[in-house]
Amino acid sequence: MKKLIKISISICLLLTLLIIITNIIIIGKSTYYIDNDINYKNYDYVLVLGASAKNNRPSLMLKDRLDKVVEIYNENNNIKIILSGDSVKENYDETGVMYNYLTNSGINSNNIIIDKYGVSTYDSVVRIKDITKDKKVIIVTQKYHLYRSIYIAKQNNINVVGVKAYEYKYFGNLKREIREVLARTKDYFYCLSNHKIEYENNLSNK
Repeated sequence: MKKLIKISISICLLLTLLIIITNIIIIGKSTYYIDNDINYKNYDYVLVLGASAKNNRPSLMLKDRLDKVVEIYNENNNIKIILSGDSVKENYDETGVMYNYLTNSGINSNNIIIDKYGVSTYDSVVRIKDITKDKKVIIVTQKYHLYRSIYIAKQNNINVVGVKAYEYKYFGNLKREIREVLARTKDYFYCLSNHKIEYENNLSNK
């Protein structure tokens, strides 16, 4: 029994160490690329990552991401905007809500590309690789989420920088932060193993 307890403790310690190390690596390799003297006019694409939507309206967190995209577009109205979110579930259309919000904010629909299969951060980022190629890309999301997004992009040779969305103390922040710590470890190994995305590339205009 004592031996089993020791083994269990050892496994827990190793897993904790693994989580700490992978988070340090991801944050360390991504920090430089966040809000580092970015001139929006020099970029070709902006990828905005989805978040929850309800009653055909974006959550506060998603709205803050979209508002930042509007700001970027107002400085560079040639930039192509990739909306990536989960619109796979029945009666749930994250990208549709994002699209409506941006077009209602004055963004030309011809500038918008839809990725309705963005079921995870890893999938959303990897999927843009084929269309962005050697172009310059901005990723927009909250700062805690940018580290992982940028790391995934860099590991897939996507030329990206990150721009922080406006941030508040959203409801459920602690739970979200804990989940993100674990997600960084997961996606570290996804990148290491060149994990296949869940859906094939299906980006399109509305």
